Amino acid sequence: MFGHVLHLRLFEASLRSQYEPTAKELAAQAKGEWSFWAKWQFTPSGRLQVLVNEGYGGKIVDSDSRPVELQLNKLVGLMAARAVEFLVREERQAVEDAERQRVRDIALEGKRRQDAEKQRLAKLEIDAQNWKRAQVIREYLNALEQSAERQELSMEQLELLRWGHAKADWIDPLKPDVVDVLDEEIVIPR
Repeated sequence: MFGHVLHLRLFEASLRSQYEPTAKELAAQAKGEWSFWAKWQFTPSGRLQVLVNEGYGGKIVDSDSRPVELQLNKLVGLMAARAVEFLVREERQAVEDAERQRVRDIALEGKRRQDAEKQRLAKLEIDAQNWKRAQVIREYLNALEQSAERQELSMEQLELLRWGHAKADWIDPLKPDVVDVLDEEIVIPR
């Protein structure tokens, strides 16, 4: 009903009473034969019951004053009410799901921005550390030059100074266009 499956169950209730053994069973017991007697016996009540979704969607019961046939309109009304409850619950669930998704999307966007900021900060810290490393190398090379000014620098020392300045420039993030052999990716064939 309204796109929802509702299960109907028709059954006749039973009346429970103490079990009364038959004459044959009593005779067998009197002879000392083994027999099993159930505690209860069930007899049909003659009253039809119709349950919708095991009674959660409505129930009509046959009675002396109102047979099931006269209560079918009531049952259809109960079924329609149950189907409308399903529709309302689905609509409410869809609204709640949409709100939950909206809140999740906002949180994901905030997390994405936060992660981007963390990445930028990490890059800034690395650049600052590399700049500091380049400064330390340059200071060392300048001190080396000044200590050697009193005497003539050897070719080996001049090569060390040239090489050291090149590496300091390569490390320095303020000089991004410097290309060095350390930038090359070397693949060794198998």
